Amino acid sequence: MRNDFLFTGMALIRDRCYGMTSCGTGGIWALTDAHDIDNFFFGRTMIEDTSTSTKCFLMGRRSVYIPPTRGTNKQLMRAVPKVSANYLDALERWDTGAVQCFIAQALPLKWFWCTYGCNLLLMFAVLGPTFFTSNESLAKVIEKPFDHLDDAFMYMISTGTLFILFVSVILLSLLSPRTLNNVLRYLILLFNSIYPFNTVASVFWLIIPPWLCLTAEFPFNLDAATAIIGSMLLKIVEFSIVSKMKKDSEVQGSELDEMSIFRSQQMDKVTVPIKLRAILKGFQTGYRDVVQKHDNSWWESFGGSKTAQWVKIWLMSINFTMVVSVLASFYWLLTAAFGLGSYTLVDVTLPVIFGMVQAIINIWVTYDPLFFILRGNMPRVTLRYVEAVVMVAFAIMTLFFVSATS
Repeated sequence: MRNDFLFTGMALIRDRCYGMTSCGTGGIWALTDAHDIDNFFFGRTMIEDTSTSTKCFLMGRRSVYIPPTRGTNKQLMRAVPKVSANYLDALERWDTGAVQCFIAQALPLKWFWCTYGCNLLLMFAVLGPTFFTSNESLAKVIEKPFDHLDDAFMYMISTGTLFILFVSVILLSLLSPRTLNNVLRYLILLFNSIYPFNTVASVFWLIIPPWLCLTAEFPFNLDAATAIIGSMLLKIVEFSIVSKMKKDSEVQGSELDEMSIFRSQQMDKVTVPIKLRAILKGFQTGYRDVVQKHDNSWWESFGGSKTAQWVKIWLMSINFTMVVSVLASFYWLLTAAFGLGSYTLVDVTLPVIFGMVQAIINIWVTYDPLFFILRGNMPRVTLRYVEAVVMVAFAIMTLFFVSATS
């Protein structure tokens, strides 16, 4: 289900700019010159298929993706799927290989810094007005811009950047589609080399519910109106992209199922420890590759990397923390409702309710993967585990009551 989102969704969008990277046995390579044939494949990483795609894209070459057609035998390859622990091991290898590509094929080259710089500018244009403007409404800034020069300047930078980007894409699509395709392939290469680091965002959103439920305060002083409007606009873009994926999938004879999208969202939370371990391993092996010329191509297909154990501990920790957060939210609401604390119901309602809802959503999203991985392998309840859980519970309670009394 996780791979289905890639092959019937993301791959079709990437193919619009001839930028679908090779995925192992699913790749057919057109070798038209015998010169230096021994060095054609970039075999210095654990994912030689993707790293070779990166090498070829940087040379100006392109790919064509032929998706599987549902209900027929019209597909170019078949493979035995990895399941359960073996699939988690494979994910760690792929993520480690991505970090190796980042070190060997991105960091030393100009394309990465140019592409990443443009990406940072785009993120600043989207997020800047939320963090760097005052609490004045956008309507007041437009009505009296000279009274709010800082706000007006920030909105102008944001709007101007997004407008230039939009106009540039439209002009390139009309005047030079080949150039636009090349630019979009660079964005795909950027994502392929840095996506393990995006787990920081998953960790951030998992920390927010406990923070809100335990402190009854928002961690940032954001301009609420700008944040809400911007989030709604981004949601519209997100739904438009997914709608385009589904339509293209149907045209190609495939079917992008909504459950496949949900499974990929689940995996973003499940794979956090996998990506953190992959970042550590990737930097270690990537350094040995670039500096010490060490061969990183060796990998174990079905091996005891203990990835499943780390995922199990991670999922159990998430569910335990979220349950504690929900209980803490009830405490805040009850004490505020009966006037037993220093906070009023108006003070705590918005942050606590938001945190409680997010905690319940996290429990819902991770519940299924947790019990799937625990099936037939439930941890035994022993004294040392009970003592550890009690100590953690007391530590959380102590921090909670300290914040509550302060």
